[in-house]
Amino acid sequence: KHSAPVMAAWSLAWDPRNRTRSTIAMLFLGFLCTIALTKNDVDASHEGFFSRANCKSGGCNNDPMSHLSPDERNSLLKKVYGSWTFYDGGAEDRPKEPYVTVENAGNPYLDLPEDKFPEESWQADAGYANHF
Repeated sequence: KHSAPVMAAWSLAWDPRNRTRSTIAMLFLGFLCTIALTKNDVDASHEGFFSRANCKSGGCNNDPMSHLSPDERNSLLKKVYGSWTFYDGGAEDRPKEPYVTVENAGNPYLDLPEDKFPEESWQADAGYANHF
């Protein structure tokens, strides 16, 4: 009983004389439904974009850690993500002459073979590499 108007519309739409018009009408209705169903999502994405843009100018604060001091923030981040320390030595431990050169490497990409690294370079120092 309630489906009779729908069936009548489909039978009119399926008639070869009305197919082009009905196809255009169905596409238009589908387009309108798409707009109606996505309107809220589009508005939400624009609000999110504009709120982030507004934050750059100091209009809001979305940082959940903004109330923490820098030391508290670092401590929290270290607890969550972990941390590591590394001793690099001093300038006196480093080679004085550059050894990664095109002439030494023999190629423009500066890829040195293992035997071209000087003994005092960090690449040849097993202790340094293990600490790294």
